[in-house]
Amino acid sequence: MGTSEQMLTRSAGAWRRRSWRLAAVAGGLTLAVGGLVCTVSVPADASVAPATLPTPPMNTFGGAVSWGPDNLGQLGDHGFATAPVPVGVSGLTDNVRQVAAGNGFTVAAMIDGSVVGWGTDRAGQIGPSPLGGSTSVPVPIPGLSDITQVSADVDVSYALDSTGAVWSWNRCRASDPPQWCQPVHLTGLPVITQISGDLFLASNGSVWFASGQPVAGLTGVRQVAKDLNDDSYFALMSDSTVQAWGANYAGQLGDGTMTGDPGDDLHFRRVPAPVLRRSDHTVLTGVTQIVGGDQHSLAIVGASHDVYAWGMGSQDLGSNCNENSCAQVGHAAMPTGLSGAVSVAAGRDVSMAVTADGSLWSWGVDWDQQLGRSAGNDDNGIPARVSGVSNALQVSIGYDHHVAAVFIPAVVVHPPSVGIKSDAGVAYSGFLTATGGTQPYLYSVSGLPPGLSSDVTGHITGASQSTGATSFTVTVNVRDARGRTATMGLLWRNFTVVPDVQGMTGAGASQTITNAGLVPSELHDSTICLDPGFVIAQHPGFAAEVAGGTPISYTVDTSPKKCTIK
Repeated sequence: MGTSEQMLTRSAGAWRRRSWRLAAVAGGLTLAVGGLVCTVSVPADASVAPATLPTPPMNTFGGAVSWGPDNLGQLGDHGFATAPVPVGVSGLTDNVRQVAAGNGFTVAAMIDGSVVGWGTDRAGQIGPSPLGGSTSVPVPIPGLSDITQVSADVDVSYALDSTGAVWSWNRCRASDPPQWCQPVHLTGLPVITQISGDLFLASNGSVWFASGQPVAGLTGVRQVAKDLNDDSYFALMSDSTVQAWGANYAGQLGDGTMTGDPGDDLHFRRVPAPVLRRSDHTVLTGVTQIVGGDQHSLAIVGASHDVYAWGMGSQDLGSNCNENSCAQVGHAAMPTGLSGAVSVAAGRDVSMAVTADGSLWSWGVDWDQQLGRSAGNDDNGIPARVSGVSNALQVSIGYDHHVAAVFIPAVVVHPPSVGIKSDAGVAYSGFLTATGGTQPYLYSVSGLPPGLSSDVTGHITGASQSTGATSFTVTVNVRDARGRTATMGLLWRNFTVVPDVQGMTGAGASQTITNAGLVPSELHDSTICLDPGFVIAQHPGFAAEVAGGTPISYTVDTSPKKCTIK
C-alpha cells in the first residue's frame, strides 16, 4: 500500500479506468458520480419522503446483482458477457451481508461471516485462487471468519471482523506460494469500526491509514470515505461537518478550489479542511453521509436527506450539466435537487441512488451500459430506475461494473385461507402458504386436533374427532429450497355447530344434539300452545359455534293437544 504520504502524492489521474457497479438491495439510497456539480432534474415520481430506513440487522438475508462490462468475470454471473441490466450473482441469492466493488473484481461479506470474491485476481485481491487469472463465479477467500464489513480499493481488499481487527490481501504474483496470498491481520491499529479503501475509522473517533499511521488533527469522526481511485479522503465529523484532504485537481475536496498545498503542482492537500457550501462559502453542515467518486463527491444533508455534490462531471450531476456548464461553479457543495436519500455512492461519470422504498436509481454517462437501464448507450442526466431492482440495501461502484446487495425478505408462513378452525366431525381441507423464500417449501405441522393431519405440501385435511377441547396450540415449520426456515404458532379453534332442532319432537331433538357431541337440556312450556308436542325454541341458536359438550337447551310445547293455538 505504501505510506499515507506516498498515497497523498500519487500522481493525479494515475488510475483512469471505467467503472462498474455492484449493488446490495433493501430500501436505501446509493449514488455513484464521476465529475462536475450541478442541479439534478428529478421526475415527479422520483420524490420520496425523508428516509427513515434502519440499518439492516446482522442476520438480514440479501442477494447480489451486478451489471456493466464482464470481460474479467467481474459480474459473477458464470459468464463473460456485458450485462446492460442487473443480473444475479451466481449462488448469492439470500446469503449476502454487504458487497464492495474494486478494479475488475468484487468481494462480498456473507451472512455466516465468511468472504467470497470474483473477477480478476491478477494481484491476489480475491485470494490465492485463481491467482493471476480470473473467475466468473464467487470463490471463498480462505483464512477469514466473523467478518462484518468488506472494502475494495484499486487492487487491494480489506475486511473488518467483529473484534475490530482489519485484514488485507493482495500483492501476489502467480509465481508466489499460495500462503503468501492469504489475508493478513494489519497490526498497529486501534479497534476499528468502519473501513473505506485504505482509510479506517477507530472506535475512539480517530482516523487511520492501513499503514498504521493516524491522520493528525482528526478526532470525533463518525464516518470516513475514500474516493474511487485518486486518493481523495473525507471524514464526517461529530458536528455533522465534513473534513477533506488529498487529491483536488477536479475540485473534489469541496472547498471551492482546484488547488492543493502551495507549490504542489499535483493539486494535493495534506491537511484536512472543511467542505464549503457554494451558495455562500460557509461550512457545509447537517451532513449524515459522505462518499467520494472519480472526480466528484456526494453528501446527504439535512432532515430531508438532500443530496449535495461537488467536483467535475457532466450528466452524472444532473440534467442541467454538461462538460462546460458546471466547470466554474462545481467546486463547492451545492444541492442536486434530489431528496430522500438513505445512502449515496459516486463513480466515473455516473450516479446512483437508492430511495427509501428500495428502488435503485441511476443517471449519468452510460459507458458500457453502466446505468443498468437498457441494452443501448443512453446517456441521461435525469434519474431513472435501474431495471429489475427492488428492496435495494446498498450499491458499490467499481472501475468497470456495479454491484448491488438486495434485501431478501424473511420466510413467512401464512395460515390456511379457509381459517384456523375446524368443525368437529366435518371434513376439513386447507393449505398453508409461505412467502419470502425460494420454492418449493416443505412443511411439518404438529398439535392439530385428533382426526386432522398435514402433508409436506402444507395441505391440512381430515375431520376433527375432538369433542372436548376448544383450542389447540399448533406449530408450523417450513423450509425453503435453500434451507431457510421459519416457524409459526397457531391457536387452532375446534368447535361444534349447533344443529337446528326446532320443529322436532323432544326425543328427536335430544338425539340430534347428542349426535353433535353436545348435551341436550329439555325444557317444557304448557301454556304457550304454539306447536303442541314439538320444540318451539332453542339456545344457543341454530348454527352457533360452541365447544364440544356445551349444553343446548330446547323448549318443548307441552300444551294439551286440543288447546287453541294462539
